[in-house]
Amino acid sequence: PEVQINSLLVAGWAALVVNALNCIPAGELDGGRIALAVWGRRTYNVLGIASTAVLAVTSLASSLSFYWVGLLLFLQRGPLLPCQEELGEPKDDSAVTAGIAMLLLPLLVLAPFPSELLVALDQIGNATFEGGSGGFGGGYDPSMF
Repeated sequence: PEVQINSLLVAGWAALVVNALNCIPAGELDGGRIALAVWGRRTYNVLGIASTAVLAVTSLASSLSFYWVGLLLFLQRGPLLPCQEELGEPKDDSAVTAGIAMLLLPLLVLAPFPSELLVALDQIGNATFEGGSGGFGGGYDPSMF
């Protein structure tokens, strides 16, 4: 059966995905700037490396993640300008709460489908390498690539 979807629903979902991608705490994206403002430069660097690594792993199951890893690695790695008050703690607890909520948005919207991720991990786990022959073992299936 064919399901009819309103075009406003598609536009709203696309806007939600783009905003969630922008809230990833890495590079010069808004999520990176939120992490820098809430926790400082050291935590910003750790979160940037961790989120890029998570995107790299999820790019095995999603071509959208692969695109954003490339964007982060090649276009979002410029020098950051120093903040006006980089060493002080945020003065308002509601700003910290709002920042944390915005950093959770990518986890809620962009979580990969568990079944696709499990199938990709299962295919990687079934591929065996034989020594000496240079080929794959019995777990090789050409359709998985």
